[in-house]
Amino acid sequence: MSYGSYKNDFPKVSELRPKIEFFIDREMELRKLRTLVKSKNKILLVGLRGYGKTSLLVKFLDILEKEKKEIGIYVNCLRIYSGADLLLEVKNDIEKLDILEDKRVVEELEILAKLITNPKDALDNVFKKLSEIGTRVLIFDEISTMIQRFALQKPFRGAGGSRAVAAHLKSLIEAYDLSIIFSDTSISSLHELFEDYTSPLFRVFDTKIIIEPLSLQATLEFVRKLLGIKHVSLGEEEQLLISEFSGGVPQYIKMITALIDREMDKEEIMRVIDRDMEQGFLNEYFTALLDKFPWNEQEVLFAIAKGLERFSEINNQVINAAQALESLVRKNMVVRVRKSKKDVRYLIRDRLFKTWLSLQETPRYRKLSLRRAKLYSLGLEAMTREIFLTLEKSVLIRDALGREISINPTREVRRYEGALGEIDLIATTVKDETYIGEIYGGITCKREKIDQLLRNIHIAEEMGYKNIRGLLITYFEPPKEIIEYARGLVSSCVDIYILTYDQLKMISKYSRIRIW
Repeated sequence: MSYGSYKNDFPKVSELRPKIEFFIDREMELRKLRTLVKSKNKILLVGLRGYGKTSLLVKFLDILEKEKKEIGIYVNCLRIYSGADLLLEVKNDIEKLDILEDKRVVEELEILAKLITNPKDALDNVFKKLSEIGTRVLIFDEISTMIQRFALQKPFRGAGGSRAVAAHLKSLIEAYDLSIIFSDTSISSLHELFEDYTSPLFRVFDTKIIIEPLSLQATLEFVRKLLGIKHVSLGEEEQLLISEFSGGVPQYIKMITALIDREMDKEEIMRVIDRDMEQGFLNEYFTALLDKFPWNEQEVLFAIAKGLERFSEINNQVINAAQALESLVRKNMVVRVRKSKKDVRYLIRDRLFKTWLSLQETPRYRKLSLRRAKLYSLGLEAMTREIFLTLEKSVLIRDALGREISINPTREVRRYEGALGEIDLIATTVKDETYIGEIYGGITCKREKIDQLLRNIHIAEEMGYKNIRGLLITYFEPPKEIIEYARGLVSSCVDIYILTYDQLKMISKYSRIRIW
């Protein structure tokens, strides 16, 4: 194909940057980007697939151009295969800028694209031309993909491959006075390129921003907007169920709401999701995600999803488990929790992916039902246990009754199911306290939940637990009658507390798990 026909086949300018239909709850990240770019910082933006990194970057560029009248360039590295691709991608992004009056650089880049396929020369010319037009920020989205592709081409091939590309990028970043944002998924070769101390790009970046899931309120808002487009009306409990399955991940919110095409109750929504996780698009999506991991890392992920969280348990099941676990931690797919020298545990960050893994049957592991998988992987109950398990320091909070309580790091956290009944949360602390929790994941908490908490406390006492503090944990502020009932019990010397989303958010700041 000639360069002339290549140019004609290139997408329209309006198609280059992804379209953002909704932008919800990323104001903090936008403020941080504004401050950092103003100081011409070099920024590494990372997060799991589907968390909304690209939407955040495109929104930031829109604000930069409309409000600040400054030039920001976006490069989608997934589209870059050669030096010519890079030049044309930058050319097309510049072409759509309304704030740039003199666009001779567009013609210059188009001419260069006909002459240059060498990725090194293309990078040199991109940085040079963007500096000439006064670019404020240059964004490389999914940067590791471009680095790996350029590593296979001359002059980088045979001269060090990815490290040679990284070394050249370092020289350009240091030579030009503009802010750089490299964005990437955590499952790529991110660690080797940017966080290994032997890499040329190690410590080149001033700041690392990790994208977390959306908050619960933002997730519910997103669900409502997506359902509104389809003219589908669901009750609050049904909307909350969809939100819990998504775990606050924008991509999952869109994928799950796409399954809802009419009014449904909670049971029907569960059946629809279960079917799709077994043989629909969600199954295909997670199958493709799993295939990105080496075989021993896949085995480790299955082991953790099936309930084997301690290193000793995983090591007994998987060959080279330590190496696989270390790799998964680096990729940000797994959280390491060190309770003691001999007690190290691992949690999967992506809750819906963990749920899908637990639904799969393998020669060694039986599949769980979706209802049981949800109990241990999704929603407020599972998240609360993980927050308490990974708490790293004591947190003094004031509960919904106005009472102060210190939530202390734990030795053990579990869910009890036995002859005496069920307890959502039993957490023993390093200070020999026991937190007994009744966790309600619905919209409006009822008085029966406090009664159940009292029964749980009695069961725990029969099991031999001491220094018990009862916790009623709910997403939302309880009704007034619940508050009054609880206060009456407290005045009778019953040691109970009510924690809502606000208190859990404060606690999660000091744990390895962030509440969404």
